[in-house]
Amino acid sequence: LLVVLTFRSDELHRRHPLVPFLGELGRLAHSERLEIPRFGRSEVADQLSGILGGGPPLDGLVDRVSDRSDGNPFFVEELVAASHEGRFPGSLREVLAVRIGALSAEARAVVGVAAAVGRPTDDALLARVAGLSSDRVVEALRETIERHVLVADEHAERSAIAFRHALVQELAYSELVPPERIALHAAIAAALEDGDASPGEVAHHAYLAHDLPLALARSAQAAERATEAFAFAEALGHLERALELWDRVAEPGSLTNRDRAGLLLD
Repeated sequence: LLVVLTFRSDELHRRHPLVPFLGELGRLAHSERLEIPRFGRSEVADQLSGILGGGPPLDGLVDRVSDRSDGNPFFVEELVAASHEGRFPGSLREVLAVRIGALSAEARAVVGVAAAVGRPTDDALLARVAGLSSDRVVEALRETIERHVLVADEHAERSAIAFRHALVQELAYSELVPPERIALHAAIAAALEDGDASPGEVAHHAYLAHDLPLALARSAQAAERATEAFAFAEALGHLERALELWDRVAEPGSLTNRDRAGLLLD
């Protein structure tokens, strides 16, 4: 007699009643546990071919769905089904919203900050922006990791906290109301400005916080650094943003130490 049991590891937390049962199964000599990994890009492409029919899917579609789904087959299918609507799939929103909604208020606040940061970050930045002590942030992070919302990279030089799935971050950010987003981006820009963050990252958050003078100054600085590193495509993006902001701030020349003609020439 062969018995096959399946479960979703993403739905387990430390106190879930299934956890001790799995531990007991692991001690049995005749039991075997198979971990099914996420799909790679080629496997996502195969799945899309099966869903859509016909020839191989376009590379742009494969890249977009693979990035947003993080290789989760269920996410892939739902994203394709909702692709014509151009919005976050309702079925996925319900599934992922339950996961975030089960968190405590402080854990949800940390998740919101992490979503606004938009990249792997550390507990110090999360604590400062969320306005929590380091101990309370650690407890909130432990909860989010147990609930499979965030993950921690134990091999990074500094503690790197990231979202387990890109779609969870996308949902968490979409749940922030506009005033909340602006306040978070302003706090993130201020924290990064005090640290050793790149001027381009500061400019990004300052722009989203509607702090246009800071966004202009750091965009011009980021363009200069990118040019020195021969990263011309990146420099162009910063220069275009600086030109966009030029007429929207007072005394732009003093903020950038150049004139508009110099920016256009660059």
